[in-house]
Amino acid sequence: MSNIASAIGGAFNANDHDTTDNTSPLPPGEYPFLIEKAELRDTKAGTGKYVWIQATITGEQYANRKVFGNFNIVNPNSEAERIGRNDLAKLAVAVGIPAIQDTAELVDKAFIGRVKVKENENSFTAFKPVDGTAPVQSAPPARQQAAPAQAAQQQASPVAAAPAGKKKMPWEK
Repeated sequence: MSNIASAIGGAFNANDHDTTDNTSPLPPGEYPFLIEKAELRDTKAGTGKYVWIQATITGEQYANRKVFGNFNIVNPNSEAERIGRNDLAKLAVAVGIPAIQDTAELVDKAFIGRVKVKENENSFTAFKPVDGTAPVQSAPPARQQAAPAQAAQQQASPVAAAPAGKKKMPWEK
C-alpha cells in the first residue's frame, strides 16, 4: 500500500485542483489561438516529414485548450503533400510570415483558427489573421488553363453550380 498523504505532506483533496474536462473535443467553430510549439517531424513510416504545431486558445471561452495541427510537407503521396503544403501556406499567411525557413518562426504567432471534430478529435480547417483582415497573399502558382468552354461558363456565371447530387456540407447555407 502506498501512502499519498505522506508523499505530499497531507491528504490529497480533489476540490483543490482543476477538474475541468479539457479532453473532450471543442464545438466546431472559430477560436483565437497562439502557437506554443512547432516542430518538423518524421512521418510514422519514415518516408516523409510534416510540420506539427501545438496551438492554445487565447479567448475567454475554452481558454488554454489545445489543438494540434499536422502539415505534410514531404510525402510519397503527392495529394497529401499538396494539401499539407497548402494548409501550411494558409497558416503562414494568417500569422504574417509567408516565407518560412524554420518552424521556430511560427512560435508565439497568433491566428484565428476554424476547428472541426473528426473521429472525436479537433483539427484545423481554416486560418485567418487575428485582426480580422483578409490575409495578403501572393499570386497563386500558375495552373493549367481551363478548357475554353469551361472558362466561358465560369465567366458567365460568377457562382459555379454544385455538381448534381452533391450534398451541401453542414456549414454551407
